[in-house]
Amino acid sequence: MKLFLIVLSLWITQTTYANVNPLARPNATQAASLLTQTLALANQNNAKAQYHLGMLLNNGMGGANKDPVQAFIWFQKAASNGDLLAHYKVGCYYAGQFAGETNIAVDPELAMKFKLIAANGGYALAQHDVALMYMKQKDWKQSAYWSKQAADQGELMAILFYASFVSNPLFEQYDPSTAWVYGKIASNIRQLELQSGQSQTASNLQADKNLQAFLDKLDANFTPEQGEIAQAKVQEWKAQPSAISLEAKRGIEALKVLLGDLH
Repeated sequence: MKLFLIVLSLWITQTTYANVNPLARPNATQAASLLTQTLALANQNNAKAQYHLGMLLNNGMGGANKDPVQAFIWFQKAASNGDLLAHYKVGCYYAGQFAGETNIAVDPELAMKFKLIAANGGYALAQHDVALMYMKQKDWKQSAYWSKQAADQGELMAILFYASFVSNPLFEQYDPSTAWVYGKIASNIRQLELQSGQSQTASNLQADKNLQAFLDKLDANFTPEQGEIAQAKVQEWKAQPSAISLEAKRGIEALKVLLGDLH
């Protein structure tokens, strides 16, 4: 497991709010209008607008200057109004995001509290984070549960983590066949990313090699029948992202839809 976790440290493919098509990003005039409209709606206590305003300030985009202190305030407001993605971001701040730029004390218990709300609401990144947090607490059962929840939404880091987790014979959840299935799913996702034009860095290339070695080692211990069953499971698998995970991936485009729906 320790060797395979190198894969997780090398791959940095997480979708962020700012990771959108550059052609879809607003120009200066559009950005100013976007920020003005978002602020106006946020001041009307609209939870989604409050979350999006927090993200603009968090990332310094959409006409906003980067201001994590103000971002956190808006995330708190949105979370208090029930926004799940805002709960996740509040948890991120308590986990130490921008710790050097704010006076927000790192608080693992509060980080878990807020991220767990988002995880229970179906947000894949929150589920993955919660899995890692439970791992640190040595709560293997909860870690396995949440990593599988995120993995089944198609979250690459979670798929890798879950494959690594169940490949470890020290854990109750040890299942080399399942480890191979999820490892192969991750490998297939990587191939699709490369085919779509994603650049291949030296670190990602090494991670791909590590993953293949992981699969080969497991495959060597399968009977032909076990291999066929595992291959069939890979073919049957389909990512099932939740609505909230899809909304998060849309990022600033979701904000434009929110504002457009009001006109």
